[in-house]
Amino acid sequence: MPVPGGRIRVAPLPQEKAYPVLRLRNGRVLIHSTGRICRKRSLRSGKQCGWSQDARPLAELPGLTGGEISVEPIDRIPAAREHVLIHPATSTAIVCDLMFNIPPPQPQPLWTAFAFKYINGCYGRPGITRLFRSMIRDKAAFCASVRRLLAELRFERLIPGHGQIVSAGAMEILRNEIDRF
Repeated sequence: MPVPGGRIRVAPLPQEKAYPVLRLRNGRVLIHSTGRICRKRSLRSGKQCGWSQDARPLAELPGLTGGEISVEPIDRIPAAREHVLIHPATSTAIVCDLMFNIPPPQPQPLWTAFAFKYINGCYGRPGITRLFRSMIRDKAAFCASVRRLLAELRFERLIPGHGQIVSAGAMEILRNEIDRF
């Protein structure tokens, strides 16, 4: 699923998961994932899955991309260590667990609908899950961190680690979620 501008795609990779894939100006490909994409054996050879991975800490990303992507930490969530990747050229933010956007697909297994609507609290709309909220140690500092990010940066789209792309109004949606705290 391409993002306008043609630089970011969400691609299905092995294990039937989708990961944001960014083609950088220098021709390199960045796959954003907090988990393993393929087994170690296939990562080295690239034969089994057709992808290779050169895993790097997030702190190195701005330097590796020539400043094309910035990495913004979100404070006060030690269990998740959440960061927001910003790609200004496409006005896109990429997150892992900060926001979910699970639409109600058809047909829908009952358990999935129940879990996301009643347990996690964000089903059929983009939102911050109850589980994620429970990991926040200092809600005031967390909200201040997200508000700082919203004041300093600009993005229209959001690619969540779970669910569909929010193609417009992502900053306003995130602002409204923070205001609900």
